[in-house]
Amino acid sequence: MPNKASIKKVDVAWLAGIVDGEGSIICTIPYKRGYHLCRLTITNTDEGILSEARRILDEWLVVYRFKPIPASKLSKLPCFRIEVFRHSELIFIFEKIMPYLKSVRKQKAQFMLHILRQNTRLDGRRSNGMKKVRQYPLI
Repeated sequence: MPNKASIKKVDVAWLAGIVDGEGSIICTIPYKRGYHLCRLTITNTDEGILSEARRILDEWLVVYRFKPIPASKLSKLPCFRIEVFRHSELIFIFEKIMPYLKSVRKQKAQFMLHILRQNTRLDGRRSNGMKKVRQYPLI
């Protein structure tokens, strides 16, 4: 992860606003196998907004997946999505943006942090033998 000097407060606040407005914080309840699947997604039709989010995540050395979503019957415009899956990356992001979150997403982020901190393996690998999530090329 980057050092504290390279993290700008304006970038942290901006990313928190985007997560608050356009993001989804997803943490599934464990079922048969007993593990949580957690992720952060940001979806928008404006590629410029996601380009700025990608720039910030790249500066923070966060591993993410970026993929275009074609237009459909529900959305006449193509969308773009950023997804972060790695537990260590999610902890890093939410520890930074938590003070700036204002909506119900702050409660979801606190819950996710609680779940992720209980996990003893934070290197991004799955200890349950599950296959790795398919990676899409960065654009």
